[in-house]
Amino acid sequence: THTHTHIYFSHAPPPGRHSDSEHATPARISLLLCSLQLGQDVEIYANAPLDTLKRLLAEGLVGLHTMRDEHFGIGVVEYMAAGTIALAHDSAGPRSDIVVNEPGVVRGFRAVTEAEYAAALAAIFALAAAERLVIQNNAREFVANRFSEKNFEDRFLEHMAALLR
Repeated sequence: THTHTHIYFSHAPPPGRHSDSEHATPARISLLLCSLQLGQDVEIYANAPLDTLKRLLAEGLVGLHTMRDEHFGIGVVEYMAAGTIALAHDSAGPRSDIVVNEPGVVRGFRAVTEAEYAAALAAIFALAAAERLVIQNNAREFVANRFSEKNFEDRFLEHMAALLR
């Protein structure tokens, strides 16, 4: 069967840092895809509007995150909240706070090496629909609770109370 893959690039450089090399990433990826004869099978969305991003996340299966030592990882949280299975770099925020699995409770996948990413992708693609749904629901519930405004308020007040004592 033929599958069509969507790749979404989101790039928001710091103010005043808009070099040509930063904006060349989608063009370089497009050239690579053509050289691999995959150009017809992949769509690249560079800095897509929010409604397009939401649609792609809702339709997608895997949210791929490769940034090493990202201190938080809001994109990974967005993947999980949208029901896209997260495959994140096994470091920093995604490791410690976001893609947190427990015995019997899988919320996503983490990897470091190309081989680990490939194995995780193969595992995700091999999941039965019911297994994917369990992971998606686990992830949605986790991020809805952990990153909710209520949780933020409670933790903020807890830390402020400790400072004021």
